[in-house]
Amino acid sequence: MSKWNLRPLEPGDIPFIIKTWLSNYRHNSMIGAVTDSEIYLAETENLIRSALNKFKTTIACDPVTPGLIFGYVVHDSDEKRDVDLVHYIYVKHKFREFGVAKDMVIRMRNWDNLIYSHEPDNWKKLIKIGNFKRINEKREKSIVRLFPCYNTYTYNPYYFFNPGGH
Repeated sequence: MSKWNLRPLEPGDIPFIIKTWLSNYRHNSMIGAVTDSEIYLAETENLIRSALNKFKTTIACDPVTPGLIFGYVVHDSDEKRDVDLVHYIYVKHKFREFGVAKDMVIRMRNWDNLIYSHEPDNWKKLIKIGNFKRINEKREKSIVRLFPCYNTYTYNPYYFFNPGGH
């Protein structure tokens, strides 16, 4: 038996996703760090709800208790450009380093190329480096580690707002 199952989004998952996305992005993104709390919470929740209606969401959960969520990925594909799109990926801290994120991405993969619209959690560590060449090298290593099954990786935050319109 697998250590986790993957399943589609269910209505009961939405409060968990909104809560974790809001909190995680608030503490691990430049936007979350510099935006007024009231504005951040209201506007980001609206964007998250829109994303959950517009894109696919895959949930990693306990095989016996499907309501126990380990993590999720909000994703899509752009068949015109032969790319997979990962908009947001989250795994609970106690389930990190077990391959949950990699497994979700590998199993949702349709193409050899990836566009991701949100930076990984470690952006603060990357910014402390201060050297943009090293920042890009560290970011690339982090992305390759998370998404080893892709040939190309492109960071494009605008795909979150206008997928396929570029």
